[in-house]
Amino acid sequence: MKTSGWSDEARSRLPLAVVALVALTAYANSLRGGFVWDDVDNVLHNPWTDGLAHLPAIFTSHVAAFSTELATSFYRPGMHILFIAVRGLFGVEPWAFHLVNVLLHAACSVLVVLIARTWMKDGAIVAGLLFAVHPVHVEAVAWISGVTDVSSACFGLLAVWLWLRGWNRTGALALFAALLCKEVAIAIPVIVVAGDVKRWKRWMPYAAATAVYLALRWNALGGLAPATRTWELQGFGYLENAFALLSAYVAKLVIPGGLNPAHPFHLAQAFSDPRVLTGCGLVAALAVLTYAMRFKPGVLYGAALFLIQLVPALYLPALGENPFAERYLYLPSAGFLMLVAFGWESLVRLRPSARPWIDAVVLVVVASGLVATVRRNESWRDALTLWTDAAATAPDSVVAQQNLADALRDSGRLDEAIDRYQLALVLEPQRADALNNRGVAYQLSGRQEQAATSYRAALAANPRHARAHANLGLALIDAGRFDEGIAECESALRIDPDLPAAHHNLGIAYARSGRMELAIPELEKAVLLRPDVAIYRENLERARAAK
Repeated sequence: MKTSGWSDEARSRLPLAVVALVALTAYANSLRGGFVWDDVDNVLHNPWTDGLAHLPAIFTSHVAAFSTELATSFYRPGMHILFIAVRGLFGVEPWAFHLVNVLLHAACSVLVVLIARTWMKDGAIVAGLLFAVHPVHVEAVAWISGVTDVSSACFGLLAVWLWLRGWNRTGALALFAALLCKEVAIAIPVIVVAGDVKRWKRWMPYAAATAVYLALRWNALGGLAPATRTWELQGFGYLENAFALLSAYVAKLVIPGGLNPAHPFHLAQAFSDPRVLTGCGLVAALAVLTYAMRFKPGVLYGAALFLIQLVPALYLPALGENPFAERYLYLPSAGFLMLVAFGWESLVRLRPSARPWIDAVVLVVVASGLVATVRRNESWRDALTLWTDAAATAPDSVVAQQNLADALRDSGRLDEAIDRYQLALVLEPQRADALNNRGVAYQLSGRQEQAATSYRAALAANPRHARAHANLGLALIDAGRFDEGIAECESALRIDPDLPAAHHNLGIAYARSGRMELAIPELEKAVLLRPDVAIYRENLERARAAK
């Protein structure tokens, strides 16, 4: 009897080990990647990751409050806690941060199998394998800052699995952890309640965990929702574009081609837009499916996990410049792929004689996904590789063009960077950040007049662009126009009193004009705000030595 029991247990664990191994294999080469995009701010320039002493600030501030130059309405203490742990164990090694994402992804893949096993047998393994290798997950897993999506999904799926097993208090703790990692986990309580409305006492711990999180969020942000809106639409515009986004997300799940960190999204202007009609059709089809399968809780859970979890990504007022992002599909795809697995299992039951061919198709899909994921990981190796690919894939994306220009500039390829900024400005002529960054490229290449002209253009587009004021100040200082340069730095500090570059440039102006007693305090302030910037420390030491 013991031998038989062990054999059954081994057989139940083997698929989990296989799915975990496939997930790890799919992302092994991502460990060679570096810090790209927001990783530079979130890890390299983030003083909150150097120890637990920052926990009070982490839990009472928005996610980017460690820098006065960054502003957001996101509340994600979990990200900082994970980064503190990694930095404490391994230092600032990119492979260690990538490893956390890969391990979390493997755990998510296993949890998909465990949840699906509640209603399926072999189909659960199919769902797990498809989740492990789906190329649309690369953005969330291969990007270090994507840890918010992967960790929130991991804890969220754990909360659902614990709920299904009746371990509600432990599940509530998992839900709380998911919420601290990313706001979208707020949909998890809705999903679990939708599966068991009658036994309300069971979900009270989940409600309590959500209430505590909302209280912390309110305290940190002064409210629950983002304060600013990137998109302003009239009438049914938000609803129409929610359907358009839904159709785009489903298309990317079915055919994960043209992957890009900066998908340009063109607003739907009418209900007759094919994307809107497609989205409406998808919702209708999902409604018919769930009604027809209303006595199959697995289908209901899969549909709920997909659609309800995707709702936050369809709400345009809360989305930024790029409303469509592949990482938003990370957790919803688990529900979608469970529905696919249900379809596979149903097909096998209907045509048992065709199972070898059906299984062969699944294996081909999994193998293709594995290869595509491994290849896609290479695009995230460094900033230049990422944005070169992005700009080629989406040439009409101003975000991709500007980020490629920034990467070229940081690589010292200044003429190419300036040309790329010009392309970005063709797409959006009044883009203040691109105008400012083009000015930096001009300045680095010694073209001070063109730099000043570009900075002034940035300020014409956005008079409150503090960094453009500071950069213009430095250009004027380099030209020997100290009083004008000082005035620009002071303008920057009126907008952002804690802008390190403005304090540094103001200190340089005072130092070059012989006013060391004024220069040193400004340079000290710059070093205090950004101790990681070597040039700030070097110029402070020179000023002290000169005094």
